[in-house]
Amino acid sequence: MSSKNEFKEKQVLLLQGRAGSGKSTFAHMLYQNLLDNWTTGKSIPILLYLPSITSASAYLKSLARADFKNEWLEKNNFIIILESFDELR
Repeated sequence: MSSKNEFKEKQVLLLQGRAGSGKSTFAHMLYQNLLDNWTTGKSIPILLYLPSITSASAYLKSLARADFKNEWLEKNNFIIILESFDELR
């Protein structure tokens, strides 16, 4: 059973719109805003441009340097922004 706090931390926002409606611009602005306001202890923002990544899992693991190991991934929270999902084939 999940606690209320655990559920709260796993929220999803899906932004839909026609081509050229500003979805990518919004994703980049959101990412930049999160970076600009990030402080120790806050969730770490990560922007993934999906068409250029063959394995999101491998990409996330590559972000954590070897000396951090999986501990770094387990001890931190992330805000993952998936950009250009509609371009995947």
